Amino acid sequence: MTLTPSVPREGWKGYAGALVACRHPLLLIVVFVSTWSARADTDWELLRAGGRGLFSSAPLSVYANTPYLQAGPPGLVVMRGLDLLPRSAALAAAHILLAFLGWYMLFLVERWTVPASTWRSAPVGAGLVTLTFGIVVLDKWALLAGTSPHIEDGLAIFTFLLAVRALMTRRDICAALLIGLAAAWKPWAVVALPLLWGCSRKFKLLMIAVAVPAACWLPFLLGDHSTLSAVGHGFPLMSESPLRVLGFSGEVIPDWWRSLQLGAALAGAALVARRDWRAAFAAGCAMRLLLDPAGLGYYDAGLVMVTALTERLIGGRPWRTAVLCLTVAYLPWIPARAVDVVRFVGLAVLYLSWAQPWRRGSGASLVAQPVSLPPL
Repeated sequence: MTLTPSVPREGWKGYAGALVACRHPLLLIVVFVSTWSARADTDWELLRAGGRGLFSSAPLSVYANTPYLQAGPPGLVVMRGLDLLPRSAALAAAHILLAFLGWYMLFLVERWTVPASTWRSAPVGAGLVTLTFGIVVLDKWALLAGTSPHIEDGLAIFTFLLAVRALMTRRDICAALLIGLAAAWKPWAVVALPLLWGCSRKFKLLMIAVAVPAACWLPFLLGDHSTLSAVGHGFPLMSESPLRVLGFSGEVIPDWWRSLQLGAALAGAALVARRDWRAAFAAGCAMRLLLDPAGLGYYDAGLVMVTALTERLIGGRPWRTAVLCLTVAYLPWIPARAVDVVRFVGLAVLYLSWAQPWRRGSGASLVAQPVSLPPL
């Protein structure tokens, strides 16, 4: 009788390895299911009207004629392209595009930051972190991809990620163009400008980055002088806005507040860039929402994604992402009279965690060092 030697079981490592090998298909399923279950058409008609107005007989008056429209001209071009489809098909295409974009950003940042990471293989620990936090982050991303399909917001965040990659590989001109394109997608993305602190030719690249959104927006500002006032006019002050904690009251905010809000967010991002340029965009986004008159779900979704991407890029522990996701998840169960306080405290702590005014920066990460990264 011949005895066959027993093969020891791999135990939990075998199951963990199997999960890591199929992490990306699982995340893709999660984001599509979450997006499809949360799908709605909030702001869709406003975006469609903007896309049609851009190709109307008076294209330079599109912002003046469409109050509250914040999408940049490139975003309106994309909307007009989608509007060539039937309404239901265009809306479904927007949901699918944003869902895929959220998953693709997490896929890219893992490839760039985890050694030997491919579609199927990765170190077990890093792969499980991608899977665990990917599920949580993409579930929150559905607030943007499903509930309010603002394609321009998703593309602005994606462009930020590409700009960071260009900076890390020392393609400074490309990075400046991408940072400018992010601001062209959506005005709030001007907080990406301090990312150029990671370059050696800061002033020249800053001029290039500013020229891109200026070329997109100036024709509308010069073609119809009421554009600027229409873009920043009369935004409602919602009950969950952190501005309530600062003493704001009434139904709308002053017309000048939008300019002050973007200026403060840009200054906050620049302050953080002096410590670590990679965290500047995430800090600027937190400061922007801290001073925003609204507390919309798709704002939170964008902040969660930006925070998760940044923590992975800098190699930090994802505790900010975890706390932010928990806060967003429990906001619907918080008493309405306390939501503004919770949002204010949470966003203030998030920004301070990036700025860390109580610590001295080492200066080691101020200038981007060239690294070899996998292709897109």
